[in-house]
Amino acid sequence: MLSRARRLNCALWSLVLFAGALPAAAKGPALLDIASTALGETRHVEVTLPASYAWAMERHYPVLYLLDGQTHGAHAVASSDFLTAQGQLPELIVVSIHSAVRVRDFTQTDWPQAWIGGGGAANFTRFLATELVPRIERDYRTAPFRILAGHSASGQYVLHQLATHPADFHAYLALAPSLDWDGQLPIRELESALPRAGRPARFAYFAYGDDAEDALADDLRLARAFAAAAPGSLRAAVRAFPEETHSALPLLALIDGLRQLYAGYAAPEKLAAEGLPAVEAHYAALSTRLGTPVAVPEAALNEVGYRLLGSERVAAAIAVFERAARENPSSANAWDSLAEALAQAARPEEALRAAQRAVELATRFDLPHRASLERNLARLQDEAASGAPPRAD
Repeated sequence: MLSRARRLNCALWSLVLFAGALPAAAKGPALLDIASTALGETRHVEVTLPASYAWAMERHYPVLYLLDGQTHGAHAVASSDFLTAQGQLPELIVVSIHSAVRVRDFTQTDWPQAWIGGGGAANFTRFLATELVPRIERDYRTAPFRILAGHSASGQYVLHQLATHPADFHAYLALAPSLDWDGQLPIRELESALPRAGRPARFAYFAYGDDAEDALADDLRLARAFAAAAPGSLRAAVRAFPEETHSALPLLALIDGLRQLYAGYAAPEKLAAEGLPAVEAHYAALSTRLGTPVAVPEAALNEVGYRLLGSERVAAAIAVFERAARENPSSANAWDSLAEALAQAARPEEALRAAQRAVELATRFDLPHRASLERNLARLQDEAASGAPPRAD
C-alpha cells in the first residue's frame, strides 16, 4: 500500500505537469504583426501559450482574447497560470491585443460633444471576426470556446459585442466598463438586446469599483439589464469592488471573472473518494453549464487512481491510469502513474514499458521532474533484475 506522502507527491506531480514551468512557456509570448484590412493599419498582438502546449499535442485550449493587452497582458497571463496550477481553470491561450486609438476602436458611435473620433467599433469587430480570430484558430490548437475581456473603454466594447454579436464569443468579461458614452448607449443596447428570445446562451461578467452617484446608478442599471435577459440566454455575474479604484480594479476582477466563469472546475476534494463515476458526473454537469465539452482533467484522474491504489483496489486503479494515459498520451506523469500501478499488480514487464515511456517523454520535452522519473525507472529495473517484489513506497 502506498504511503500517504507518496500518494500526495504523485497527486502534486499532476498539477506540476498540468501547469508547471516548461521551456516553451519560458520563451514568452509570440509577437504577431497583423496587417488589418478592416482597420487599415498593422496591429500588434501577443500570443501566450499554456505550459503544456509544447508536449500535450492532443490538447486543445480555450482562448482568452484580452483587449488593451499592452497594459493587462502580463497580469492576465500570470493570473491564468496561477489559477490553472491550483486546478481552478483549464489552461488558456491568452491573446493580448494591443490598443491603437481606443476611442475610435471601442465606441459604437461618434460623440463629438465629449470625444472626437469615435464610432469605429464596427471596423474593430470585423478585424476580430475576419482577421484575428481566424488566424489564431488556424495557427494554434484552440478549443471551440472564446472569452473576450476588456477594461474601461475596451470593457464598453465587450458589452457592445455581447449586445450585437453574442455568437462571436462564449464568455464576456467587462471590467469597470465605460457606461456613460452617448447617453448611456452601452446600457441601452443591452436593455434592448438581452430580453430578446433566440439569443445564444452566454456567460457575462460585470465588475465595478468605487463608483458613486451617477456612475453607481449606471452600474446598478446595467446589473438590472443583465437580470432581465431572456430566460436561459445569459449566465451572469455582477461583482462590486467598492475599495478598488477604476484603474486598479482589473487585476482582481479578471481573476474573479475567470473563477466565476469556470466555477466548479476544481472538483470538491471529497469527490475523488466517491469514485470515477462521481467525478465524471461533475464534469458532465460543468460541460452543460459552460455549453462546451469539458474532459475530466488528468489531475482528477490521477487523484482517483491513487486513492484506488492506496485502498488496494489495484485493478480499478490500473483502469483509471490506463484511461489517463490513453487520453493524455504525451503526459509523462500519466505513464509514470500507470507504471507504479502495474508494478503493484506484479506486472513488471508492462510496468517497465510504461516507466520507459514516461522517461522518454520527459527527456524529449526536457520536463522539470525528469530526474524523478528516471529514478522510478531505475528502481523498477533493479527490482526486475533481482526478482524482488515491488516496493509499496
